[in-house]
Amino acid sequence: MPAMLWRRLLVLLMCCCGVPAIAEGPAARLTLIDGAAMLHIGARTVKAAQGLVLPGGTLIDTEPQCQLVRLEWADGSALDLGPDTHVMLAPPAAAGGVAPAFYLLRGWAKFSSPAPRRGWLSPLLDAAPVNGVAVVLVEPAVTHLFAEAGEQLVIDRAGGRRRTLQPGELVRAAVGRPVEVMPKPSAALLASMPRAFRDTLPHRFDSFKGREVATVPLPAPSYAVLQPWLVAEPTLRRDFPARFSARLAERDFHAALAANLRQHPEWAPLLSAAPPHGEKK
Repeated sequence: MPAMLWRRLLVLLMCCCGVPAIAEGPAARLTLIDGAAMLHIGARTVKAAQGLVLPGGTLIDTEPQCQLVRLEWADGSALDLGPDTHVMLAPPAAAGGVAPAFYLLRGWAKFSSPAPRRGWLSPLLDAAPVNGVAVVLVEPAVTHLFAEAGEQLVIDRAGGRRRTLQPGELVRAAVGRPVEVMPKPSAALLASMPRAFRDTLPHRFDSFKGREVATVPLPAPSYAVLQPWLVAEPTLRRDFPARFSARLAERDFHAALAANLRQHPEWAPLLSAAPPHGEKK
């Protein structure tokens, strides 16, 4: 069955769990950071800092040496991110559907929720709303999902098959291979898991209420820095031409977009209409 149809099924599952049909999920708050990460909020890029409120569509890129970035929501759910991890918060949902909590493009994530309100997405596996804790590792050609606590309903995007993981079980999805369910994670996978994921951290969402946190701007990222997102699946990148259109005035960014246009053809109309600064059309 086509992946898009299963995406719609996931939205229906979320609605059946009693989630109101909203176009975008509630904003998350960054409550803890150990290391460095950059946040792409709209067209701006800022330094990650404790207390910042992050709206839907925010792109989070953690540095390879970053130990932990923790995000929390008012409903008590939390998302921990490991090193060298790329996440989009509340990615686009189907029309009239519920925005998933996040899309994990690459790296480590630990998602905990006290009630099954929202699911999450990744390149190979999608997950229905979870009441428990799920640990996920997304690598270029393989994804591991560990149901640390509570059952986890997952959808294999390639084959369309639904599977319910029991607490302690792990599912492994690899490009070109059948999905495998294992009774527990391997010792090697557990050893590679970020150390911060082993701890149960207290929720700090309310401790930042009423506090204004100033953003620290970072230099505009190069095409290479944004490329993992610019070449992501079409649903994720559909708003990027409008979102990052101002970057077309930069000669290097414009040239890189043109050179890789086959990977993101939605930029073609803007590229032809907006030559880089200093050049005539």
